[in-house]
Amino acid sequence: MRMSLGGDRASGYEFGAFVLDPERGALQGPDGEIRLRPKSFQLLLYMVRNPGRLLSRDELFRAIWGHTAVTDDSLTQCLLQIRRVLGDESRQMVRTVPRRGYLFDVPVKSLGAAAALEVEAPVGARRWPQLPGTLAAAGLIVVVMAAWWLLGRPGPVPPELPDAAVSRVAPIPNSIAVLPFVDMSAEQDQEHFGDGIAEEILNLLTRVEGLTVIARTSSFSFKGRQVDIGTIAARLGVDHVLEGSVRTAGNRVRVTAQLVAAADSAHLWSAAYERELDDIFAVQMEIATSVAEVLAAKLLSDPRTATRDPRAFDHFLRARFLFHRRAPGDLEWARQHFHAAIGFDPDYAPAWAALAGVYFIEAAAGERLLEDLEIARSCAERALALDPELPEAHLRAAAIYGLGGDTARAAEHFRVAESLDPDNPLLLGNLAGGALVRGDIDAAIELNQRALARDPLSNVSRLNLAGSLLAAGRLEEARAQYQAALEMNPSGADDLQVEFARIAILEGRPAEAVASLESLPASVERDGVLAIALFAAGRTGEAEALAAGLAAGDSYAAAVRLADFHAFSGDTESAWTWLDLSRERMVQDAFSGRRWRQFTTISPFLRPLHGDPRWAAMYDASR
Repeated sequence: MRMSLGGDRASGYEFGAFVLDPERGALQGPDGEIRLRPKSFQLLLYMVRNPGRLLSRDELFRAIWGHTAVTDDSLTQCLLQIRRVLGDESRQMVRTVPRRGYLFDVPVKSLGAAAALEVEAPVGARRWPQLPGTLAAAGLIVVVMAAWWLLGRPGPVPPELPDAAVSRVAPIPNSIAVLPFVDMSAEQDQEHFGDGIAEEILNLLTRVEGLTVIARTSSFSFKGRQVDIGTIAARLGVDHVLEGSVRTAGNRVRVTAQLVAAADSAHLWSAAYERELDDIFAVQMEIATSVAEVLAAKLLSDPRTATRDPRAFDHFLRARFLFHRRAPGDLEWARQHFHAAIGFDPDYAPAWAALAGVYFIEAAAGERLLEDLEIARSCAERALALDPELPEAHLRAAAIYGLGGDTARAAEHFRVAESLDPDNPLLLGNLAGGALVRGDIDAAIELNQRALARDPLSNVSRLNLAGSLLAAGRLEEARAQYQAALEMNPSGADDLQVEFARIAILEGRPAEAVASLESLPASVERDGVLAIALFAAGRTGEAEALAAGLAAGDSYAAAVRLADFHAFSGDTESAWTWLDLSRERMVQDAFSGRRWRQFTTISPFLRPLHGDPRWAAMYDASR
């Protein structure tokens, strides 16, 4: 059982210029209400209820996360946000006691039940330098190509894989995984810096001819876990692993790195670098070059560093850390840090490209479609103007132009990105999404398999592959991929249970599918598959009642699921009626059109309609 948040139970707590209201989950500051992520709020509440007491990291993990497996950076990022909103840059309120824990060193006053908290309009987080006015120019009604791939959010750290899963990953010759560099600083506040060093090395190594570099998603999944190098190498299928650490003191940084052979865990090379923080780029280059020499690879010419301003680099590292983690609120903070990086160095091409990615995702959410896409396009173009050979910038630009109808320009950007990094998982995922839209399921399977080979612990690539296999009727293979995805990310159990139910129906086990689906909360996806399972189990009345509930909705997703139901039940004309209606309901933008075509392409229940001439005509009309 999770520990309760200790201390007395007042209706509120006052400390300094702040008031914490547990009932409303609100933090009131001098300028109004301040937003905190849920875990950050729980952590602050626990510390406020235990002022002046040393709280160990283990105690905080148990109190806030209970038995949920999380990495150390979960606590670190909560502390960073708390200190940021409290203005505690000097760490006098939330003090770090090296190697022992943390201390909330502020007098706290408990408020009685009658205390009323007045809430003003929420104030935004600290403002960062704004984008130049030119970013508001020119409009393009587009959304991210393969936004379904880009929108995948990283889940929790995967659990330990069974030995059988490990043994299936054969080492790739001349391959390497770059692990996140461990923060050895006394204050334990340079985790983002260590991640950034490793990430920059990884990026440089992708430009080495003849070297396979495992993607960040997989190599960083071992962060904060006690796993030996041999096991990591076996699971990632590499024959070399690079590990290291970062330690800062004042304005100096010490970076250590060592290259380990997977076969016998022998240290092939190690080095330590002590530099002023202004020389951090030289450290990156020395480490990357040394690793390349050890592997007898040729480093591509002119592996550029992007900025000479350490402040810009620091904000960039923080932003990338938040962008890849993608916890609630992280995207907003990442955007602000990218803005800050550009404010310090307006010619920082990777920051412009990464900022384009943030606006891509926000545009795909649909809240400010036109505005966010205009900014995303301008950011990508700015990045390309600064660095025409930056793969990420080409991928962002290709996404925008492709879905905006400029297929020639999109194709050229993809061609350049592929020439720079042909096995980039993002590139392969985009191509697989495009293959699905065209109805080329075999090509989508091949591309997703390549992406998974490059990034073997990516649940996004694995789920994409599973969906493609299901669409092709390769049920056993699809089930194996879904099961592996569930082992890696148990938090996605509800969504995967729907996929397992689809497979059970197709294999003639509808009663099993009904039992599993009835335990899930209602949703369009769940209800659509449950209606089919009930019909297949002979419970026709219940199936039709559930379908009638879906028919009362007005989304195109509900209409697609009703087409599924009628196609499965043999009512072909009703299936076509609902497919036509789903296309009419589709929001008239490229993102919705792409999602709709994916919905219909991968649905195994619509397969009986594929041979009808109306199928091809429907797709042509939707483009």
